[in-house]
Amino acid sequence: MPIATPREVRAAARRDLGADRKAVAGVVLVNALASAAGLVGPWLLGRIIDTIQAGSGDVLDTVDRLALGALLFTVVQTVLGWWALKLGYRYSKFLSVEGQFNDYIHPQDPFATHATIANSTPSMTCRTRSG
Repeated sequence: MPIATPREVRAAARRDLGADRKAVAGVVLVNALASAAGLVGPWLLGRIIDTIQAGSGDVLDTVDRLALGALLFTVVQTVLGWWALKLGYRYSKFLSVEGQFNDYIHPQDPFATHATIANSTPSMTCRTRSG
């Protein structure tokens, strides 16, 4: 089975990530926002514990507000995580439809042939292993 050299893999990764810089930036940004939202819940839980241990003031009201905040940030993290997955799937589909994966198979493979992808544009080809 043909294996790409590390240099070929790096070149293919640069090309794939550069194919649509806005999409890559969007995927990274939404994942970062989902991760940041996921960090707020444990911090709020720590604040709830600190509030209960301190026991001063209106503890019940403070705990209720902090718990509501933790719930809201959990929902925000879930929505952002779903959106990040959707963007990631869309970008990976873009790469596969554009035929960006062709160069991952070594070009000198004597068993590799070009075959037209079914139900796609006629110019789009991918490498397959023959018989």
